[in-house]
Amino acid sequence: MNNVNFWFGRIEARVKTPNFAGAWPAVWTLSDYAVTGWPDGGEIDILERQGDNPNGPWMNNDTLFQHFHTKNRVWNNNNAWANNVNTPDADSRFITVWVEIVQGPTPKLIFGHDNITDWTITMPSNDWRDWPLTPENSHNLKLNLAIGGIWPSPIDPNFASGDYEIDYVRYLQWADAPVDRKITVVSGPGGTVSGAESGTYGVGTELTMRAVPLAGMRFSHWEGTGTGGNSAVARLENPRRHVVM
Repeated sequence: MNNVNFWFGRIEARVKTPNFAGAWPAVWTLSDYAVTGWPDGGEIDILERQGDNPNGPWMNNDTLFQHFHTKNRVWNNNNAWANNVNTPDADSRFITVWVEIVQGPTPKLIFGHDNITDWTITMPSNDWRDWPLTPENSHNLKLNLAIGGIWPSPIDPNFASGDYEIDYVRYLQWADAPVDRKITVVSGPGGTVSGAESGTYGVGTELTMRAVPLAGMRFSHWEGTGTGGNSAVARLENPRRHVVM
């Protein structure tokens, strides 16, 4: 994606995936936020597939897996957001897979393939552990083909080669008019906040706020809500520049 970062919009890719035992193709996004490690910043799996897997009729290259991992919902806790869709003959035809990251009054993720909407996740809360998709936590797109690993079936001992064909990748933004944001700056019970005043700020305005914990306290994260657009929860190093989006 030429180092394009995003936190809203539509991401789509038209791909043809290989079908051999051990194949693990993926189209996915990952957060730039890596202070405390995965999956705190979130992971969106637009497409994951397994190659020819003898473990069951649904675990093969025709099955399109879609996931959303967060701090509170992740695969190794067996509670990640997850969906699967049957897409026959996936190794012999191109399929367009996509996700729409919708912000605004009701943030959501909409997953689909071709012209079909498969499922929707609506933000359960504005806790970053449930919904880390914020302006301060942008994502970037990844396409890769793993061979073997902890999820697909064992690699075919006769495997020689396989092709993961990518026709195109697109990132689309909606042409909504910018909306000003109202920001209320408050101090928590364990310290003080300085450097910015409560008020309404235009899109793109940069604010610098400093959180100073009291003795014996430790800075955790910023929290906040925006009116007229996105709700945001961001964990920030102290201090950290906050950009109104």
